[in-house]
Amino acid sequence: MYSSLNIQAKSEQVLCRRSPYKKFIAPRVFKLVVAFLILGFIPLNTLANDTPDDKTKARNNNLDWLKTSGFGRIVGGYIDVTSGNEDLRFVDYENKDFSFSNQSLIGMQVDASYSKKLKLSAQAVAHSNEKRESGIEWLYLSYKPNDKLTTKIGKLRLPFFNYSDVINVGYAYQWITPPRQVYLDYLFSNYNGVNVQYSQALEDAIIQIEGSYGQFDDDIMVQGQSTNVKVDDLRGVVLKFIDGAYTTRLSYHEGFVFDVVTPLDTLAENLVIAGFNRQADVFNTKGKVSTSQFGIAYNSLTYFYDIEIISIDSDIITISDSNSGQITVGYNVNDLSIYANYAVSLAHTDILANQIPLGLDPRLDQLSFVYDQTSEKVQNSQDELQSYSLGLRWDFRPNFALKFEISRHIGEKNKRAFFSASPATGDQNSVVLYQTALEWVF
Repeated sequence: MYSSLNIQAKSEQVLCRRSPYKKFIAPRVFKLVVAFLILGFIPLNTLANDTPDDKTKARNNNLDWLKTSGFGRIVGGYIDVTSGNEDLRFVDYENKDFSFSNQSLIGMQVDASYSKKLKLSAQAVAHSNEKRESGIEWLYLSYKPNDKLTTKIGKLRLPFFNYSDVINVGYAYQWITPPRQVYLDYLFSNYNGVNVQYSQALEDAIIQIEGSYGQFDDDIMVQGQSTNVKVDDLRGVVLKFIDGAYTTRLSYHEGFVFDVVTPLDTLAENLVIAGFNRQADVFNTKGKVSTSQFGIAYNSLTYFYDIEIISIDSDIITISDSNSGQITVGYNVNDLSIYANYAVSLAHTDILANQIPLGLDPRLDQLSFVYDQTSEKVQNSQDELQSYSLGLRWDFRPNFALKFEISRHIGEKNKRAFFSASPATGDQNSVVLYQTALEWVF
């Protein structure tokens, strides 16, 4: 009921931060609208070698060559801290402080077709949350020589997971907030490069193969901090099998992270100078990171389920090796859907024991202290979390849905666990999140 949409998004700041009743931020929205209008009238006759008749038909048929669509969501909620520091934040919600400004957004997409084979697409999103980057989500040229093959080049969405393509379009899935354990902040959503998709219809099913290659250079969230990251040689493959109400998906992506600037670089340099090369390698911030994913979903008129498992293998200390997953089951009754979700993440980072001798030199004593302190901080920054959710969705009219969701999130002891800060030694963070959302597409 939700996965059939072929729309996506990210966002710009459209709601004022403090009050959901203040008007949208006009300058940003105006810039987006102007960008779309300009895009829609870009002359594309230099981009393909199609016949004049094709161009004439595409432009003269009541602007059928230009299509627009959009989506939006107004999300409100708050957390109730049941264990840990009361100043904790989770998904940017604060303790007992109801807010509409954390996940609300509006987005728009323009598709300008030069012919049946060649199309220019752009999407922009305006977020209400100032911590989320707003603007152009993707901008690419696609070429489809036949019904089986599609090639895209430009700024694209990286298809890590089941709902990567529509992660900002809340109408396209059942949750209000996708499970944090799977849909991670530090796995960036966009890249610059090329994508090739091939689809083959079988007797009773469809098989799809997708390949991606490119690079990434932008800020992402790493251990709760905004960090500039450059990724080169970014490549991936997706295999999807659709058989009636069943969808099975496998994906693998990897890239070489070669420029992460963190305080760990300084520690690593000092360890090398002191002759502790093995310990310096522990705090490496450059290397390969790979993700593997398996997903299976079933969606019928009566009930549905969705299972997704991911594994991350990292050569760099700022991204932990981890195994995560989520399972969602639900039941449909007319326009209502009720669902339950369980999600979990397990993470680990291998750090060598401190072998820096004490008492020989004050500088070595200081280096040993920093090594122990940093090692503990890295271990405490890992995201190990269990979550339980119950939700209700009401499709009260075509293209509109109203959702309610309550979820409990329990962090592992001494781990940050996707919260804004690590708990005190021996403690764990735990919150209950209450949310409601109005979702729509147009």
